[in-house]
Amino acid sequence: MECSEGRPVIGMRETYTLVEGNSKTDALTLLTTYPGFHLNYHKLTQEQKKRISPFRLRPGKIEMVLFCNYRFKNKHGDYTCGRPLHDLPDELDSDNESVNINGLYGMCVLENYDAPDGLDCPYKHRGIHPEDR
Repeated sequence: MECSEGRPVIGMRETYTLVEGNSKTDALTLLTTYPGFHLNYHKLTQEQKKRISPFRLRPGKIEMVLFCNYRFKNKHGDYTCGRPLHDLPDELDSDNESVNINGLYGMCVLENYDAPDGLDCPYKHRGIHPEDR
């Protein structure tokens, strides 16, 4: 199909994304600056369009991320459960590049990982995973 620009046609599907902002409005405004935002997409080169998928926002689906004492960010900007191992000099794996981006309790459910056992994870108690929102 001509409209697919060489990519497989899968139709529209709902996905989610995380955006940091001081408010929902601030987060929405930030998302509209991304190259993939549908109003910006037509300005991209053909090469950029091959790598970036367009998206639209559905304001009724915006939700604040629940607060958690165990949520941190690793050096790549991913959310972890517990402090990242690379930030814990006494941790045996703090210098091991293959695992030190993990948190003390693993990775966060916001990164599509399971909620940890024994911790007070706000998503575990709600019984939902972020992609089910």
